[in-house]
Amino acid sequence: MTGFSAEEKIEQLRSLVEADPSDHLGFFMLGKLYLDVDRPADAAAQFESCIRLKPDYSAAYRLLGDAYRKAGDTGKARDVYTRGIKVAEGNGDLQTVKEMKAFLSKLGG
Repeated sequence: MTGFSAEEKIEQLRSLVEADPSDHLGFFMLGKLYLDVDRPADAAAQFESCIRLKPDYSAAYRLLGDAYRKAGDTGKARDVYTRGIKVAEGNGDLQTVKEMKAFLSKLGG
């Protein structure tokens, strides 16, 4: 997708997830792109969809927490990081656990 504007990339990814709404990675990638263009509320919706499809996807929890934090919803961010830490520990994703614990600590959780 190089050479395309962020909005063009968003439209391409949105088309992909509409064509295959069971593709958790499509939602994850779209959420990541929304975070990159500073649209945290839109990002959060995509990461929520990703987690609904794949509840054990540690990276989605981490970025969902980031999206809520950037949107100013520290309560939701705290909740997501807390849930995500348990998921990541269950997966053995130690780096993701470490990152979420650091963000949770900064939020006072």
